[in-house]
Amino acid sequence: LHALAAESHIGEVPAPILLHAPDIDAKHDITQQAAGDVGGAPGLGEISILELRLTENFATGVEGFAMVYTDLEIDAGPDVCGLVSGQGSAGEGTQPATIAWAESALPDYCQTGTVSCIGLLCGSMGAPPEDDPIVYDEECSTLPLASFEVEPDLSTIGMPPVVVRKEAGTTTTVALSGTLIDATLDAKPPKCICP
Repeated sequence: LHALAAESHIGEVPAPILLHAPDIDAKHDITQQAAGDVGGAPGLGEISILELRLTENFATGVEGFAMVYTDLEIDAGPDVCGLVSGQGSAGEGTQPATIAWAESALPDYCQTGTVSCIGLLCGSMGAPPEDDPIVYDEECSTLPLASFEVEPDLSTIGMPPVVVRKEAGTTTTVALSGTLIDATLDAKPPKCICP
């Protein structure tokens, strides 16, 4: 088995829909384990997500009207047996290689931090009131998953946008993309991965 660490970026738009809200890059790390082996390097086969760590620290909006400040730490795992597992398969023709997940969501996706707002329009269009930030205190749910598009050697990964939250006139989506930063051969994987 190969332990893979990928540095990825997440695109998220949590701001009120009437405000300018570009895609935001927030650094996160995802650790995967791949059973596939191609000449001693990771390859397609059974793949598990062991851990996800994410820091979101950004502001979006319009100064004076509504600036929404996001300051969150997000994690899922670690789980040596895998939070979710999937099967990597080569694409046919011009289709990319993919990882199809057996589960539709990543469990134990926990958030700690705040989302606050400063400006005249705070408290409307999905932004929190100026004097009442949204506080997340180790609040856990699931993160929806779509199939990942990958290079056959797992050097790059990508997930198209999925809707995380839709409420009060706002839609929050997450899209993942990243590159492999480390791959280590695990000579003695846990029995739950390789019985």
